Amino acid sequence: MIIKTPRSLLGSFFDNLLTALGWFGLGYLLAAGAGALLGTAQASGAAPAGGVSSPWDTLMLYLAIGAVNTALVVLWGRHRKHLSARLARRQVQPARDENTWLQDFQLSRGQLAAVRDSRVTVIHHSNEGEIERLETLHAPRPSAVNSEEFELGRVA
Repeated sequence: MIIKTPRSLLGSFFDNLLTALGWFGLGYLLAAGAGALLGTAQASGAAPAGGVSSPWDTLMLYLAIGAVNTALVVLWGRHRKHLSARLARRQVQPARDENTWLQDFQLSRGQLAAVRDSRVTVIHHSNEGEIERLETLHAPRPSAVNSEEFELGRVA
């Protein structure tokens, strides 16, 4: 399964440009190597890159590099599959009850209820890391069905 994430237009263009250049380069190298191997390419008089002496050796070098790259991709895929299977086997933590929240954060029941009912909560900590005080904003939550904005949006 291929998962596509949204990208910017510039990122997609750059990715497609590099992909096209890579395919063009591969096609050029394969055509030049096959042409030289078949004896149809003109001799340029320059020494082959990397000290490879014949077109056949060049083609074998390309195939060896491709095989190594293929092996790396397959090994990476197997590693990711094993890792994701191991993560999937993790058990989901059970839901915490109210007493656990109260003990972990050292809150009173009233403070916990205020945090749950508020839209915004600012938590002030002491130097030791304990919760010093809570500031909660109890603004009413608008209902999407009965709100004025919904009615205006529906009319427009």
